[in-house]
Amino acid sequence: MIGNELTSAGIDIEWGKALDTIRAVGGCSLGRACEQRGIELMDAHRAIADARATARLLFATREFYSVACRPATARPLQVTPLRVLAREGHVEVLPPAPYLSALARGVHTSIDVAPYVQLLDVAIADLQLTTDERKALQDLASGLGLDAQAVARAHREFMSGLIDAALEDQVVTDTEYDQLFRAAALLDVDLDLVQSRIDPYRAMTDEMTLAPGLTVCFTGQGELNGALVDRPSQERMAQQHGLIVVKSVTRKGPDLLVAADRDSRSGKARKARQSGIAVCSFSDFALALKSGEPVRVSRIASHGVPVVCVGCGSSWMAPRAAVGALCADCSRTVLLERRPAATKRVPAAGGSLSVVVLVCNGCGVQWERTRGRGRRPTHCPDCVAQE
Repeated sequence: MIGNELTSAGIDIEWGKALDTIRAVGGCSLGRACEQRGIELMDAHRAIADARATARLLFATREFYSVACRPATARPLQVTPLRVLAREGHVEVLPPAPYLSALARGVHTSIDVAPYVQLLDVAIADLQLTTDERKALQDLASGLGLDAQAVARAHREFMSGLIDAALEDQVVTDTEYDQLFRAAALLDVDLDLVQSRIDPYRAMTDEMTLAPGLTVCFTGQGELNGALVDRPSQERMAQQHGLIVVKSVTRKGPDLLVAADRDSRSGKARKARQSGIAVCSFSDFALALKSGEPVRVSRIASHGVPVVCVGCGSSWMAPRAAVGALCADCSRTVLLERRPAATKRVPAAGGSLSVVVLVCNGCGVQWERTRGRGRRPTHCPDCVAQE
């Protein structure tokens, strides 16, 4: 029974060579053996009570064991979501595991962090980490003797397992993309860990004609016929063919980013992929300029960046990153709490201005705006500019 429970928890156990307390006490019951040796047994037939009484009985009968025991050893198999949580006095049956829990079935983890990862799996299944859930995870980590580095390692291993499970069919759907990035944001895992793994499975290959007027940006040193080509030389090549060179990557452009290779992980390349901008290698770019043929490019559909609510710990995808963001429910609660003081008077030359505090429906950031006629805006100026 214990072996089955350990297996369902993701732990494979080798029992070793045990000490047999039943043989040591002549085969009598636990209650009778404890009574004969003055061992207190409270709440008999409760798991924790029987285990403690057996441990005391083991020491009381130590003279009967002539052969050395071999401790049990355990190694992780896989962590599966707990759907039935048994506690003293009650059993809570949870609803079917959501999508993220299905991914978590393939997660492999180290034995020292297995209990933490199992609780993490249950807590993050709804893609929300509340204050109570974070405290429970911190308490468990402390009880297991896990420092901040060990917890961070557990989070990275958990995310790597989720990514491995998502990549089993060689396809990353929009749902998988959304939930993997939100999970990484909740666990403070570098988003590049997710993006670098799943980008090759989401990239769409296309061709682009290098027509005059096309905007292009460069990142990294190029290589042509075995020789390195510096940035100024790359830019001159583009300008000689009527292309417009820009220095940075934004959500609105350029039309094409030229990198040392199409798998570049530079800051510009990451931003280009997040924005759905076409990326090509410098060698392909140079060949296309010379031949006049279209250049091969890769493009990844943008689905925004993950944002975590500082109030309730929920997560969602937004057009841009936001610090200190609130979800719609928490924003509504804050506004209701502040309603009496939502409008304030700000001194100005020649009188006073009425300023109102608004919350963006897109990213959850609060901003102030002078009260005016007409409908109040639902998105902050940054989100409007991005759109």
